[in-house]
Amino acid sequence: DAQESRGLGDVYKRQEDNLLKYRFGNFLTYKEAREKRTQLLKYYKGAFVQALLNDTPISISEALQY
Repeated sequence: DAQESRGLGDVYKRQEDNLLKYRFGNFLTYKEAREKRTQLLKYYKGAFVQALLNDTPISISEALQY
């Protein structure tokens, strides 16, 4: 698939409200997530980091406490 050919890794699709979101990978650190975001911005202008706890979105500041 196109994402794999770009070396972006695993792609996860998720429906949230009226939006279809694509997620790329799971990261142990915020730094790793930000580095991946930098790569994604080459292909996806609106790429952002979203923290999850038990598959539920939480704020980045809350996630950094873990």
